[in-house]
Amino acid sequence: MGSAQFGPYLLDAVLARGGSATVYRARDTSHDERVVAVKVFDRRLSADPGFRERFRRDAGLLSALREPHVVPIHRYGEIDGHLYLDMRLVRGPSLADVLRRGRLAPQRAEAIAGQIGAAVDALRRGGLGDRRIERSDVLLAGGPGRGEFVQLVGLGLGRPPVQAAVSPTALVSRPARHRRLVASTAAVLVVAALVAWAVFPRDRERVGEPSAATGLVATIGVPDAGLLDAAVVSVGGRRLLAGVTADGALRTWDLSTGAEAGPATPGDAVAVATAVVDGRAVAVVRRRDNTVVARDLETGTPLGPPMGTPREYSFGRLVVVEVDGEPVVVALEPTGRQLPGPFDMTEEQVGVSSFALRAGAPAGPVLAADGASIDAFSVTEIDGRPVVVSSTAGGGGVQARDLRTGAPVGAPTAPQPVAFRALTTAVRDGVPVAVTGGDDNTVRIWDLRTGEQVGAPLAGHVESVTAVVAVQQDGRTVLITAGGSDLSPTPQVRFWELATGTPLGPPMTDHPLSRGFRALSPDGSLLLTTAPGEPVAVWDAKQLVAEVAS
Repeated sequence: MGSAQFGPYLLDAVLARGGSATVYRARDTSHDERVVAVKVFDRRLSADPGFRERFRRDAGLLSALREPHVVPIHRYGEIDGHLYLDMRLVRGPSLADVLRRGRLAPQRAEAIAGQIGAAVDALRRGGLGDRRIERSDVLLAGGPGRGEFVQLVGLGLGRPPVQAAVSPTALVSRPARHRRLVASTAAVLVVAALVAWAVFPRDRERVGEPSAATGLVATIGVPDAGLLDAAVVSVGGRRLLAGVTADGALRTWDLSTGAEAGPATPGDAVAVATAVVDGRAVAVVRRRDNTVVARDLETGTPLGPPMGTPREYSFGRLVVVEVDGEPVVVALEPTGRQLPGPFDMTEEQVGVSSFALRAGAPAGPVLAADGASIDAFSVTEIDGRPVVVSSTAGGGGVQARDLRTGAPVGAPTAPQPVAFRALTTAVRDGVPVAVTGGDDNTVRIWDLRTGEQVGAPLAGHVESVTAVVAVQQDGRTVLITAGGSDLSPTPQVRFWELATGTPLGPPMTDHPLSRGFRALSPDGSLLLTTAPGEPVAVWDAKQLVAEVAS
């Protein structure tokens, strides 16, 4: 993007974008062109009286804080209806980026946890309470070793303090199933960081919860880099996991053994889907330049020229579905149109494209929402027609469109006050429905023909619903939902009867699936969990449902 004026700031690059705010690299023209990071909050959130009051209180406390491990606030306020923070620009990777490359050495973990602990202590003493801190909020300046310096950003300003803080130990070490430590002083936290590298006893199982091993199909050790995306394909009774790692390589694993099924294919892949074409397993890979290439999964050989138009960056996710007996690739794709953004800027609109896999030609038009970008989609069938069901950024609602013609199918839902974090499709009493999970901690079911909500929201999660899948089991459809992240203090997996909206069994807490999952197969029967520095785990969703229902 070109520079855009925001009060005294010239915004020249987007550093991070979230559901409620965007962080820009900017030049402060009122302070000798000082280069800073400016966090600009969404106009709707900025207008909320409760948020405004908390934001001004928190920002005032933070700007008065003198803690070297918390990024300094230069100033804060409101410009053109947007609340904003002007912060020091920190150059360096986040802790999340570092952990994707593998676990930290104990000495390095100790040093980082100690610095985080000092910051957490200072926040409490400064009146800010326990703030929710994610790995992406921990920035690491300098190189590994004694010169590495931690600074915290984010901190959820304007949000109420959390009830149960995540410990610095959890941030730097294995995230699943260890005891949570909430420390009151930095000295205790340094000791806790060392303890975290011991083997913690497994939490005592809660009454009614499945064992942590229930439904576990395989654990996969991903070498050298974290897993960006994965999908499952079955050929000749053999189930293979195809995955792309952060170094761009395409790898395969045999799910019966968890071992790699062949050599890696180097490349620049960012996402993958799978299909069986003419009896052979095919990996459909999205590359960093946004083009799509089909490869023989056993040999890595391309099966045709790249599909799509090369671009400077990739839009990621894709799936392969069958349309009229032919495999079709469906993926997020720019529409070629510009949308108005904040501060007189424009943003490229994102839609959904489709390509016939064998021919490499478009299978239909690029599908777009009116005046918004699509951020999630699912492919289903309504009245015999292949349909793309999509949600738009910022809670714009759900719409179904014919994949081949782009024509609307049924009615769209009304715009929503909160962003959807998860989307899937299913059939309820013969009616095609969309199922969404959102930032209001609820799951909603929508009639795709009428656009109306079906029944009351499914409530019970205590954090944003980040994953949802529909699984067929014994003639019924069960929804599996996750609320929380790998660092949440209260993550849950819940099970629901789709037909009635009632809970099925108790929620699972502190289970690897509770921190988020993705479906590896179109029927949702296989789920994938990952965590930085941890093995990939594949789970049998039907076995989990059977255990919960028994």
